[in-house]
Order: sequence, then structure tokens, then C-alpha cells
Amino acid sequence: MSNTVPKEWQIKTVDEVATVFAGGTPSRSNPDYYEGTIPWVKSGEVNTRLIYRTEETISELAVKESSARWAKRGSVLVAMYGATAGKAARLMIDATLNQAVSAINGRENTADNWFLLYAIENNTRELLNTVQGSGQPNLSGQLIKTLNLPIPPLPEQQKIAAILSSVDDVIEKTRAQIDKLKDLKTGMMQELLTKGIGHTEFTDSPVGRIPLGWNIRSLKSLCRRITDGTHQSVKTSNSGKIPFLYVSCIRNGEILWDKASGLTESDYTRASKGRVASPGDILYTAVGSYGHAALVETDQRFSFQRHIAFIQPDKSTVDPRYLVSVLNSTLGRTQADRFAIGNAQLSVTLGDLGTFMIPTPPLHEQHKIAKTIGAIISNIHEHETKLGSLLNLKKALMQDLLTGKVRVKVDQKESAVA
Repeated sequence: MSNTVPKEWQIKTVDEVATVFAGGTPSRSNPDYYEGTIPWVKSGEVNTRLIYRTEETISELAVKESSARWAKRGSVLVAMYGATAGKAARLMIDATLNQAVSAINGRENTADNWFLLYAIENNTRELLNTVQGSGQPNLSGQLIKTLNLPIPPLPEQQKIAAILSSVDDVIEKTRAQIDKLKDLKTGMMQELLTKGIGHTEFTDSPVGRIPLGWNIRSLKSLCRRITDGTHQSVKTSNSGKIPFLYVSCIRNGEILWDKASGLTESDYTRASKGRVASPGDILYTAVGSYGHAALVETDQRFSFQRHIAFIQPDKSTVDPRYLVSVLNSTLGRTQADRFAIGNAQLSVTLGDLGTFMIPTPPLHEQHKIAKTIGAIISNIHEHETKLGSLLNLKKALMQDLLTGKVRVKVDQKESAVA
């Protein structure tokens, strides 16, 4: 962190502007300690901006006989180790803490807690990277206390916090909208893939009730080919410009191109022999994190590892978009779970994959179902793009406002963020 700040600002340690303390964990061997109603925050829960509830509660006896400590409503919490190490949140209830969580409260007329939340969030990442680089993956109370922060006058702190909080509010609303749309997508897929569009008559089938006029077909019968990725030994490199996909590159119905490695022209030529994917083909994770399907929607060149199944649908009988939806649905996942075998890594064999039972409406109805599901997916993508832009905006604002690079006028109303 730069020590150059506006002349009205000061560089202060957290300990100079706030009180800092951590909590403790009552003994798990005494069940009476965990039969109370007192909220108890663990480090894993410091993963949202605002904490309104806790996963566990403890008793008054636990507080009395352990080092668990009360933190007042409005405290800034910092996770010191574990998966959430370095993350900061605001406590919105009175609660006790475990030893992996520090509570920070600004001293009166010195530091605003909302400002401290953002200032600490903006600096603990760098601090955490430093201690991880030294082989110490955890923060400590002392490291938090000695963390240097640029501190503006109190009114400016409050103004900065208000601006950043307004952005955070929009971020949280956008996340909530995405969650609702994903729930809608799940419910709509279940409805459309089992009841279709406008049907009133149904019949029993090996996969449950389906509309009269639908068929149950094996995946193999709906495809021109089902094989796997390259069996060639290839070397990926930063200099390679042609994407090479691993199982981890296929998630939530999408191909994550940014997670792909690179192949050179010569390695691509060897790897892609007999396995050149085109728009409308499907990739399916068959080993490890199995059961994820994604539609190829680009004509760019790429290759993929053998743990990914390569499905080429017969478009005269099945809409690839519809087929991907079935494979990613509850029905598809259930069949994948039933066939998955192995010890170190579960896998679905190509032979078993070909036997998957696919409810098959007439092709025109498949198109309608795929279009309806696709519209929701597009809506989700639009909101996710908006969320990414908001997160980038917040990051840029934090860098500018919390260092004094850009000053705010205390008597100016903060701008609304759309």
C-alpha cells in the first residue's frame, strides 16, 4: 500500500483507530454448551457482506466457561483463517465469535465501521497474499491490529462508505435476481421436460409419466456418434493459442473457455484427429466431476481430454439444445449417478452413457422447449454480465476512494448506481 495520501488523511494502524479482539470455541465434548440460543459466528460464515444469522448457537454457560466473546451489532468481522481467510463482513446482530474471527469497532469520533469494512476488505487481500507467500496461510489478531490503513476525516469516511454501500446494495440485488432466475430455470426445466407444452394426456414410461405422443429413446439412438476426447499425449503451454479443455472447463451447462489451456498447431493436429467438434455437438464430463453437459456454439478450433465424452446428435431426430437440457436435468443427473463407477474417481462409461433414456417429444416441440429454456438462460447471462460489471466498478471505486486518489465532496449526495 502506498504511503502517499492526501494531506488531510493519515496512515494509521487498525489498532490505533479501532478495538480488535477474537472469540473462542466452547468444548465440543460438553453438549450443554451448544444447547443455548446465543448466536455464534464461525469463520466460514464471514462470506457475505451482512451477517443476520448464524449456523450454530451456544449457551450462556458456554460464554461463561470459554473464550467465546460477545461482539456488538455493527461490528466489522474478519475471518483470520480457513477458506474465508481475509474476508470481511458487517455483523447485523449481537453475537459471539469463535477464535478464527476478529471483531473490529472504530473508536468514537475516529473511525466509521462502514468505512472500516471497506478499508479492511481492500487491504487484507494483499496482507493475506503476503503471509501465504511466507508459508503462513493464516492471519492473526496481531497482523490485523498492525495493518496500516489510509484514514480520512470522519465525514469523508462516511461519504466514501455510503457510495460503496450503494454499489454493494445493487450487487446484492443483482445476485438475488440471478438466484431467482436459476430457481425458475430449474423449475421450468422440470416442468417442460416431463409435461411438455400444452399436453392434457399422459402415459407411464420407464422414466415416469410423460405426455402421450412422446417416446423414450436411448441416447445412442439419437446420436450419430458418442466417443471420448483425445487419447494422444499432448503438452499444453502458455504459448499455445488453440484451447484445450479439461473436465473442469465444463460447468453449469457452459464451456468455460477462460479455464482452458493452450495447444500449439502441431499438438492440436495430433489431438484433434477424428474428433473435431462443430456447433451443435455436445461435450459431457464423464470422469471425476461427471454429469455436466455443454453445447458447442462456436466454430473455433479446440480439443479436449479423454475424460470428456464427445456427443454428435442426429439433428433430424433431436434438437441439441433440448438434449443438453435433458442431460443437465434431474433425470440426466439421476441416470449418471446410477451408472457412475470407480474408486479414486467415479466415471460414466461411454457404453452406459449411450443407454441413457431420453424423453423425446416431436422435433417441433423440442424446438419450443429448447427456445423457452434458452430464453431464461440468456436472461441469467445478462444479469451475470451486469454483476461482473458491478464488481469491477466496486473494485475500481475502492481503489480510487480508499486511497484518496479520487476525493469526494462531503456535502454532495452520492450518485445512484443503476
